[in-house]
Amino acid sequence: MKRRHTENSKNLFEHSKRDIKLLRSFSKSSRDSFPERNLQSVTDKTYDVIIIGAGMAGISAAMTLEAQGISNYIILEAKDHIGGRTYTEDEEFEGDKIPVDAGAMWIHGGSSNPLNDIAKEVNIPTSLSTYNQRVYDANGGGAISNTILNQVYNQNFENGFMRYQASQQESTDIDEPLERSAYTYASSVSDSLKKRVLQHLYSSLIELDYSGTLSKLSLWWWDSDWVLGDDDFLVPGGFGNLVQKYAIPISSKVETETIVTKVNYKFDIIRVITNKGRFKGKRVICSAPLGVLKAKSIIFRPKLPKKHRVAIKRLGMGTMNKIFLFWKSSDVFWPQNIEMLGDATDRDTNFSFFNFMSYNGNKPFLAALFHGSQAEQFETLYSISDPESYKQEIRDLAMISLRNMFGSNIPMPEKVIVTNWNADEFTRGSYSFNKVNMKPKHRKNLASPIKQGKLIFAGEATDHRYFQTVHGAYFSGKDAANKVIASLS
Repeated sequence: MKRRHTENSKNLFEHSKRDIKLLRSFSKSSRDSFPERNLQSVTDKTYDVIIIGAGMAGISAAMTLEAQGISNYIILEAKDHIGGRTYTEDEEFEGDKIPVDAGAMWIHGGSSNPLNDIAKEVNIPTSLSTYNQRVYDANGGGAISNTILNQVYNQNFENGFMRYQASQQESTDIDEPLERSAYTYASSVSDSLKKRVLQHLYSSLIELDYSGTLSKLSLWWWDSDWVLGDDDFLVPGGFGNLVQKYAIPISSKVETETIVTKVNYKFDIIRVITNKGRFKGKRVICSAPLGVLKAKSIIFRPKLPKKHRVAIKRLGMGTMNKIFLFWKSSDVFWPQNIEMLGDATDRDTNFSFFNFMSYNGNKPFLAALFHGSQAEQFETLYSISDPESYKQEIRDLAMISLRNMFGSNIPMPEKVIVTNWNADEFTRGSYSFNKVNMKPKHRKNLASPIKQGKLIFAGEATDHRYFQTVHGAYFSGKDAANKVIASLS
């Protein structure tokens, strides 16, 4: 049976000890704000290491280099900020600034995750996520009882579908979409309400969690990720702020709005071509998102080894997005003590709503993860050329779900924010998943050094244990930096 692995968290904290030491080497005043940046693009300088991408992988790689005494490096970031897909925007609403996490929201594994240690060091508060939920029936059928929800989860999901798909993993000779097992098992559930709830769990616990549809997820490997622990922590002040503070010691080495278009690693000195000119280095760590690699936005010369090209092709890139809906405080209509809200329907676009009022100082907004072909079409059509139409279309889809749950008279939101990770040319998706016909070796292959360590890939997609997570990106950056250090010595 191909099941999840659990890693001993004691060893994981070894990864963050040097980070903590480096953070503590900065005075408190230095850690509260970014140092002045005076770095300019220098095309005649040769760096020991060029890091592509200032997301968590690139940052942790730089922190590892610094801890080992290597300071002759540069980080080239295409976006105008540090953090990559871990990004918080402070939104003005009702006279307050409200932190909105466009990307990562949870520290998975709680105290077992080294990022929790870093959060404490940089004075970022966290809050335990309860995951208490309420699910509503289709066609305005009202809230489904907790008794039914628990029965379906325990009997039909954990002890039904999960066991069935595990047996199918062992009995099939050729990998196939998880969808086949999911709907074969669902067809055996005769009670129509329980079947709707089960399909809701498929969407919320599998598709939205793994950012891949059942039709694309691998039956054999869809849940082969490892887990650190059972608890997850929210970051009320914004996960992006945690990453920003973690990055302060190396932020002066970051060149933002620097778009890499070509990496020529044929000769001893690597040439990285960008919109700001050419950079030269002895080693390159590329932490660009998998979606960017799939889109071939960066040209590699010579072309990448076959095992790396196959890995990029075989791994899946998720298409999940988020919507944030703000209401007047007087218009709040949802239960404030419930963290997760959803409805058991068969709509093309599914929303999983999160209510953070008990964590964010009672700020009146809902956040929702969503996916579906209709939403993807709107993103493709409007998110770049007509952002307002995109927001309106996704808002209207979300309101269909909310009005099914809470009635047709609930007010329209005052403000709406929608992410567009798929259309974003510097991400091309949310995070990676295990697609049909991929193999675990593909992530390991993607992370393997090229030409004796001249070029190494990092990022959540390269971590076979913790793909899709910020801590997966964190570990991958450290691993890549350690390989570079070994190759330079």
